[in-house]
Amino acid sequence: MTRRRSILFGTKDSVTFDQYIADFSLVYSKVDMQRDVMDVLLNVIARASDISESVRRGQHTRVLINLSHTMVWILSLVAKLRATTEGRDRVFRLPSTITEAIWSKYPGLCPACLEMCASSVLPELHDENARFGPSEAEAAARTHMRKFTVLKNCSCLSVRRVEERHDVPATADETPENLRWHREQEKRTRLLREAFAKRRRRAYKFGGTLAEVGSMFWSIYEQNVRNQSVEAILGHLQEELGKMARALTAAYTYHSVYKPDPKEGQASLEDVLKDQAAEFADELADVISWMFSLMFKMRIMYQEVHEYASLLRNYGMGEFKPGAFTMGAVIWIKYGGRMYLQCADCDAYPCACPFTIYRTDERVDQLLTPVEA
Repeated sequence: MTRRRSILFGTKDSVTFDQYIADFSLVYSKVDMQRDVMDVLLNVIARASDISESVRRGQHTRVLINLSHTMVWILSLVAKLRATTEGRDRVFRLPSTITEAIWSKYPGLCPACLEMCASSVLPELHDENARFGPSEAEAAARTHMRKFTVLKNCSCLSVRRVEERHDVPATADETPENLRWHREQEKRTRLLREAFAKRRRRAYKFGGTLAEVGSMFWSIYEQNVRNQSVEAILGHLQEELGKMARALTAAYTYHSVYKPDPKEGQASLEDVLKDQAAEFADELADVISWMFSLMFKMRIMYQEVHEYASLLRNYGMGEFKPGAFTMGAVIWIKYGGRMYLQCADCDAYPCACPFTIYRTDERVDQLLTPVEA
């Protein structure tokens, strides 16, 4: 049976990002098949740079439009990472869905606050001589569940140490041992957070809809969003996009420190690949978090409400209401049709944009060969 688009304007926030990915795959499947992972990643970065330009120029409506484009390209990247099976792209396998990645990193609370709280009650978390694997992480999450759960509102801005938690050793200290231990600490923290996320999801009843994701991020970061400038939030977003790109390139480049060496008890190649996929999923979740923060900030500071309302009027929004300022509505600004999602450029389903992606060496050779007079 042929699958059809399922997201309507009325359901734009009651569905998950994974459902958006499924619908957009129907819109762009033909052209996306021609793209490789790095192509899509470059488009993510290019669209994100448009957000920066819009913020710099104070063009609030353009910020929303470019936020819409960037989010959809991120969804395209996730779709590619979940389905890629050819060539070098095979190393870019993302085992989790985007909904799973978000909850694993943000289980209803700030991951940095969780780490700082855990460090105070779990000395073994940062003890190089102590073992801390999946079973220890599960036991810690079970024992300290109630203590971690009270961390409802992020307090990172009031704690200077938050900026130090991911500091890599200084150049002079970049010995194989120090770098390996730094990576091990990040892995331990991730194991603890994932164990906590699994246990808490049962009680939290997190379904992963855009409305739920937005509500969760707002409950955690409202004060941070209110207290930071739009430029500061944008800086964080660009930082996380860079980290996400770095995590992706790490999937096919290996530092000699992390080479598998059973004699020294280092990780196997399979473990390295698994850790790198988990690291990318973490950075992806951070990018989504800051995308929402930027959207929240625009909702707070927006002075041109009538312009925003005009963007949505054609899609049945009617009179503007503050509560209608959601990520689903932002996506719909450029990709919403009269009923379903469609191409933002040609307004067609599936996309009928007249362009070609050159991928074969033969075609590139033809383009680079001088034409004789």
